[in-house]
Amino acid sequence: MIFLTLGVSTASLPTGAHVKVRAVINGEVVVRSYTPTRFHKGLCELMFRVYTPGPMSTHLAQLRVGDAVEMKGPTGLERYDGPGAFSRGDATWRGVTHVGLVAGGTGITPMLQIANHVLQDGADPTKMSLLSFHNTYADILLSDTLRGLAAGSRGALALKFVCTHAEERDVKCAARDVVRASMRKLSGEALVKLLGLPTGEGTVVCLCGPDGFVQHARGLLEPAFGGRIIVW
Repeated sequence: MIFLTLGVSTASLPTGAHVKVRAVINGEVVVRSYTPTRFHKGLCELMFRVYTPGPMSTHLAQLRVGDAVEMKGPTGLERYDGPGAFSRGDATWRGVTHVGLVAGGTGITPMLQIANHVLQDGADPTKMSLLSFHNTYADILLSDTLRGLAAGSRGALALKFVCTHAEERDVKCAARDVVRASMRKLSGEALVKLLGLPTGEGTVVCLCGPDGFVQHARGLLEPAFGGRIIVW
């Protein structure tokens, strides 16, 4: 994974939004959407995986300091509006005290954006629980970044990496935050227990990942959290 930090013309962009990046590559216009991991003080940070022959990711990976990038946004309906408030279009959730962040693979990007926003705001008391799902331990994305955030959060961010095929040695080496489990095999009760959050009106759960992952997770969580589930 690669991080690309871009200067933007506004000091404040909405947390939860996407951006579109445009480039002319080999004579063709290529546009891709990304969910930034951070909007902060005039900077936009993108995380992407370089695919071969993925034209946009390869192009971005070759950029040097001082190169220009065409970016449009923000786009998307989902927003974290500040302490205790989420919105999605006309729907709003206020009085939120706890947030569950459930990510499958690269669905970690909007979850990291929300976590960064909360932890950068000293006046935001929101408590977060992040579950990052992967097939194997080697597939885990941003482990150092996420562990650093959790360690410096003073208890505001609880973190677990959930791996379908984690080896025993992986679980033992990182026993505090690695769990061997599969979204497909978890019960709703077990998933709620992994989140470790109250199920009352003050809790919202955010989901992002492959369509099948999101649909299955939502079905498991709806009995506990009802309509307080936001999908990126």
